[in-house]
Amino acid sequence: MTITDNEAESTAKVFADALDFPINIGHLDDHTEIIGGPWRGWDFATALIGGGTTCWATYHWFDSGFALWIAFVGFPMTGYLTWLARQIPISRPSPWYRMRWIASCVIGTQRRAATSGRRDAWISPPKAVIDNLVFTAGGVYAEFILAGQPGGMMPYEVKRNVAKAHRPLVRQLPSGMVFWGMSARIDPMRMLQRMLGGFAHRSAWLRETRQWERYLHETPYYEQVFGVRVPVDAGMAGRSGIGAVAKAVQLVIGKDEDTPQTLQAYRAVVDEILSKIPEQFAARPATPRQVQWLYERHCTRGLVDRPFPHGTGGPGRLGPDDFPWVPARFDEGDQQARRGLRSWVRRNMPSFKPILRVDSEAAGTSFQTSLAIEQLPPGGLAFPRAEILLSPYDVDVYAATVDWYQHVSIRSREQELTRVHRAQRNLEDQNFQLSARRSSNSDLSRRYATSEQYMAALNGSQLEKATESTTVIAVGAANSAAVRQAVQQIKTHFAEELDTSLAARAGAQTALWQLGQPGSELRAPRSQFTQPTTTDQWARFAPLVSSELGHETGILLAENMATRRRAPVFVDLESSPERRITPGMLWVGPPGGGKSESCKRVVDGLLKRGHQASIVEPGTMGEWEPALAHHGDRVAVIRPGSGQWSMDGLRIFPREQAVEHLLDHLLPMMGVAANSRPARQLRKLLRPDQRVVEHLGALVPYLDSLAGDQRAEYAELADLLSYWSDMDYLRSMFDPSLPVPPIAEKDAVIWLTSDLELPEVADTTNVHLYNDQSARAKAGLAIYGMIASLTRLTYTDPVRRRPNAFGWFVAEEARTYFASPVGRKDARRIATQGRKERYGLLAVSQDIGDFDAIGRQHLPMRVVTPFKPTEREYARESFKKLGIDPAEYPEVLDTRTVAGHGYAYFLDDQGRAGLVDLLPPVQPELVAAFDTRYLNAYEGSTAW
Repeated sequence: MTITDNEAESTAKVFADALDFPINIGHLDDHTEIIGGPWRGWDFATALIGGGTTCWATYHWFDSGFALWIAFVGFPMTGYLTWLARQIPISRPSPWYRMRWIASCVIGTQRRAATSGRRDAWISPPKAVIDNLVFTAGGVYAEFILAGQPGGMMPYEVKRNVAKAHRPLVRQLPSGMVFWGMSARIDPMRMLQRMLGGFAHRSAWLRETRQWERYLHETPYYEQVFGVRVPVDAGMAGRSGIGAVAKAVQLVIGKDEDTPQTLQAYRAVVDEILSKIPEQFAARPATPRQVQWLYERHCTRGLVDRPFPHGTGGPGRLGPDDFPWVPARFDEGDQQARRGLRSWVRRNMPSFKPILRVDSEAAGTSFQTSLAIEQLPPGGLAFPRAEILLSPYDVDVYAATVDWYQHVSIRSREQELTRVHRAQRNLEDQNFQLSARRSSNSDLSRRYATSEQYMAALNGSQLEKATESTTVIAVGAANSAAVRQAVQQIKTHFAEELDTSLAARAGAQTALWQLGQPGSELRAPRSQFTQPTTTDQWARFAPLVSSELGHETGILLAENMATRRRAPVFVDLESSPERRITPGMLWVGPPGGGKSESCKRVVDGLLKRGHQASIVEPGTMGEWEPALAHHGDRVAVIRPGSGQWSMDGLRIFPREQAVEHLLDHLLPMMGVAANSRPARQLRKLLRPDQRVVEHLGALVPYLDSLAGDQRAEYAELADLLSYWSDMDYLRSMFDPSLPVPPIAEKDAVIWLTSDLELPEVADTTNVHLYNDQSARAKAGLAIYGMIASLTRLTYTDPVRRRPNAFGWFVAEEARTYFASPVGRKDARRIATQGRKERYGLLAVSQDIGDFDAIGRQHLPMRVVTPFKPTEREYARESFKKLGIDPAEYPEVLDTRTVAGHGYAYFLDDQGRAGLVDLLPPVQPELVAAFDTRYLNAYEGSTAW
């Protein structure tokens, strides 16, 4: 039986079944079956000892008169004990380990960690930390911090590439490394610093940031931190046979670990390791302060939740006095909790609880349970989306802290092939020994097929190696009840969602805890939980994948809902040029999903950070005026159809460009072709160096004043202008007394265009349909286009633009913006040139088709609010256009709007996508001002 190419590419699997199976003996030879067989070790030994003892006793006391009673009692008892022995599990964990752990529940439950005096060196802090080197009783290790790799709802092809990037980690690094991942609380002050970014000098933004301070101190946010611990005392051989020899030689010659020559050799290994870690992991040596944090976290998990110390500050060396949470007492099974019971028997009976109690004299009591991944599904996990180590964070365990450790050892391909070949011979023998048991045939056949798949995978590349990983999910809390509840939830989630069993073994908790303790990982029962596979298959589980969305700094847009640990989503629109992407954001979705509120928050933040915005609002609700009223006179509100502000192209556009921009909108409105005689005459009369008038309203009197041949020459033009100048809704284009819109001077300009009639998109792309439009519709289209052109020219002109600031065009209900040919042209220009001109687009629409003019390859960041349940086909097409394929992520079609939440899918400019909860403003007055649809008008609103 062989695995198909399709199966090989669609799963991530381990091959424990090929190497871990019970040994049974049922036949002596081809014809002789053993009575009572097939036998295993424990039941055969029980039967042999029990039967032999009974026979000896019967013989010895044959003349005593009790021989018959001895036989009657001894043989049934032997049979019963043999039956019980056959119930002992033979698969991992082995019976020896099970008995050892049971014994650990009775004796040796108390151990002490300290830096001096009576202590257990294997659970105590290190002897010293120098730079990122950790000197322990078990050897010298180097700690590295790694960057999480992109995760979320990315296209499967991208996820495959991310998985491939993991392969060099196990193909090139020393054997015996320990990867770890932790969900650490973010320091509220660091959150505030991330919000400030480079805009602390903007007083309005500084005030905005300070108003979030109370919320951030009361609402914890988390970040995923990844790292790897690598043994360096045996060079690049690591914890292998060659590495063991190298360590033995050093021990024999008495080599000191902290001499300058030795430190230099260790640092050379560190540099070599850094050169072998792929660039995208951004590996950097951990600082002593970060190493100290790792030890503290491991010892006080769930009790002390100190934020991860970023940066390079702190001492360069740590000694025993730098680990203040020790001395600490380790209590296997939490025997201390039984000391208060009244019954003497109950007080002194072992608890047999799968829990470790760590009592620190300085920090308090931490209750911890280590869950080992015992068995993965035989058929593997679906790949992509096999990131199993993100799953612990899918469970709501806010009362507990959850981390993970994974020990990885490497063997050569040749060694592993020999091992698998030997296992195959044993399987063939078992097939013969169990030939009388039909129920065993399918299991043996499956195991043999797995071994064939394993060998094929090992032979798939000359670069392949055998990779054995032992993974522990560490759960900690301040009380045992919270740990038990979290453990049960995590075990249920893994069993039901991933068909994966987790083991919380009583008596093994201190041993499993040591997997995360540098220098002690070899004392953990790794052999009982290890998962053999290849480097390619190991990489498919992508343990270093992060669910992070957004940017390092910027406006706090939302909470990341990819896990149950609240994580922030920042958007840094101003850094778009550095990231070489289109500056801006799009909000798409049906009404009532919170698109406009989120857009208002972003615009408000951009204004407070010193930028400018021109906002076109075609609706009748007037949402933006009250939303930005707190900016005072820094915001101008213009209704271009009311005749209160000038839309005269000769006045509002720069003189050198005024004619062409005016004609771009005036000629289509009048139904005049660009190369017609009236068009040429207008260019001649209004050219910048020989302009006959300074405003459009004066051109009609000028033409009327002509006489003779000149009057006849310009008759057609005069008639056209006279006709359009009489329209009351075009007063803004022809009245020279109206003020020019103060776009350059104001932080924001709100254009209320509800009284402008606009044609449909199809009516602008078909000439004969456009010509049939009303004069009012043509006039509205001209004014709308002039708004777009005026905004771009003002915000991108080197002279008129605000220094070191972005200009943003904001299109509320963007359909009307994209209905304008100028709007579509402007959108394409922003998509291709916006990062160079520092000009971006923020647009809100209910239809993804409105953004077709931008081009899918140029789409900026997107926010997609839930679609209606009745619009599944439309939602499927929309998500696919926006960058999430529902065929790969069908759950996007089932997201619904929930009162009090702004659930949406966010696609950042790095291609990552995920579910978020859009945050309302932190100020109560802004909640009311932004939320014109009353989305947050419910009891228990998250707004402050």
